[in-house]
Amino acid sequence: MNKKLQNHLNKLIPELNTSIDAEDLERHSIDALNPNRVFRATKELTVLPQIIIRPKNTNEVAKVVLFSSKEGIPIVPWGGGTGVMGAAASIECGMVLDLKFLNSIESIDPIAQLTVVGAGIVLKDLNTILKTHGMFLGHDPWSLPIATIGGAISTNGVGYLAGKYGSMGEQVLGLEVVLPSGEILQPKLVSKAAGPNLNHLFIGGEGSFGIITKAAIFTPKTPEHTSLRSIGFQNFEQGFYAVQEMQSLGLNPAVVDFAEEFPAESKNRFLRSEITLYLGFFGYREEVLSQRRRAMKICEGYGGKDLGQLKAKRFWNHRHDTGERYKKNVIEGALPPSRNATWRMDYLHVALPSSKVLEYRRECQRLFEAYNIPVREWSLWGRTDLFSFMISNPSPLDDKQRIQVADTIDQILMLAQDLGGTMEYCHGVGMKHLHLFPRDQGQGIKILQKWKDSVDPNGILNPGKLGLR
Repeated sequence: MNKKLQNHLNKLIPELNTSIDAEDLERHSIDALNPNRVFRATKELTVLPQIIIRPKNTNEVAKVVLFSSKEGIPIVPWGGGTGVMGAAASIECGMVLDLKFLNSIESIDPIAQLTVVGAGIVLKDLNTILKTHGMFLGHDPWSLPIATIGGAISTNGVGYLAGKYGSMGEQVLGLEVVLPSGEILQPKLVSKAAGPNLNHLFIGGEGSFGIITKAAIFTPKTPEHTSLRSIGFQNFEQGFYAVQEMQSLGLNPAVVDFAEEFPAESKNRFLRSEITLYLGFFGYREEVLSQRRRAMKICEGYGGKDLGQLKAKRFWNHRHDTGERYKKNVIEGALPPSRNATWRMDYLHVALPSSKVLEYRRECQRLFEAYNIPVREWSLWGRTDLFSFMISNPSPLDDKQRIQVADTIDQILMLAQDLGGTMEYCHGVGMKHLHLFPRDQGQGIKILQKWKDSVDPNGILNPGKLGLR
């Protein structure tokens, strides 16, 4: 069947790069979502695609998508394969569209602070080129060495610079998108659209409504001055209030990374924690100096202690280490992500009103304590309404314990929803949180389904993702 499909495609589009190699199919069947974090959908991560297609330009993408739509064959867009929620996983046996060759830089405009790039370009590669033009990328996640622009937009990722520059989606000015009909939407190159902004239908859409092939991105000028600081606090609440006061004044450092971390060997998750706030200031010299001075004064008012620049620089210099290891071991090592389903850890990211964060944290503490689930970290990333935490256990779980952990996580995510928030602000929905997405959207899920039915009547684009048929 795979060979027949390959021959059909190669005859229809002779210039197309295709593969049905067994290792290739295995590698592209899942992304970086390890089954140890899925709990409920592990069995759905065992489907292999029929074929991998590597288009070289937008026209090839359009031809493949039109073929897919006419034949009713599912198609999954693939960027770097580094998503941690399963958005690029094949849950139906179809085609995977590997966009890594769509990595061109179409234009760089330092005056407009605008860059147009192919969806397959890796973030770090783009940032390296931008630096030679006196510019930089405002999206700086841990996955900078491995993630692509298209993937970051499709999941609306958040990075270390979100305090000033926002999420990846907030930096998008225009998108070139291939629709299931084979039609191509061309990007606008301005920050304000007349009428509804169609970009927002594809930002965070995980390829369900169209395949992003190019993006016009806001790329700011390299800051005249930067400054990094690390501040220690006695408890989480003090640091939270300090960041909240900065925000209330309109003082938004480019980097806000606040975490209470517990040693892995600690049995008591409420003792022996290290609580550190990392702040980074980017801008013109007077702005940076005044922001830093006021921020440090605010922190001191809440008991914060300056830990010095050395600690802050160490944090900053190692922020991409996880991404570099993944690149070396998985991408360059030619090994597919592990399918080992043994649970070790999970990280959760919720967005909710800032006024509810401490209440929410207390309830989470109660639930984790009741079910004996160790917490390794509580944190804020960018703003006080973006709250994250990590849980882990050094011992494998049996089936009963896995169900208990899954139920507890669902309870905690639904609590965020009930407090007026959402269950994930950082990595998209994917497969991991798919079962809770309709609850998260409420009546909005019906609108999304109508939009899906309208633009993708045959349901071929990343079927099943976002809970859409």
